[in-house]
Amino acid sequence: SNDITSSSVPFEGAIVGNVAACATGQLSIIQGAQLMFTDPSIQIVLCGATEAAIHPIALAGFSRMRALSKSFNDTPHRASRPFDANREGFVMGEGAGAVCLEDRDHAIERGAQILAELRGFGISCDGHHMSQPPEDGKGAASAMT
Repeated sequence: SNDITSSSVPFEGAIVGNVAACATGQLSIIQGAQLMFTDPSIQIVLCGATEAAIHPIALAGFSRMRALSKSFNDTPHRASRPFDANREGFVMGEGAGAVCLEDRDHAIERGAQILAELRGFGISCDGHHMSQPPEDGKGAASAMT
């Protein structure tokens, strides 16, 4: 949670808790970047997300939506194939991740190894279906243009 994170790292400033289902981590990064773009005094932003959804109610909800993979219950490592033409749903999981965004000049000044650059981002909602994107890719294309 935000209060645990804020007491564990020596950062000061805004703490924002996002809720965007599967896109929460991405939204966290976008909001961190927007903070840096709008306020040049912000040099470092910690962005992260966590999910701990394995609970009977969550499983029942995704099952009722027919969003879960059912064919590989004994071999779940084979079930998770989001880009396969024959995909049939996702495998429920839990995890967390964080990235540190840093102003390029600040990173160079301190001799940091720059691993990547964030050159842009996009947000879109296709309003097509609760759990399935449109097959024509229109929603994803909208977020990228």
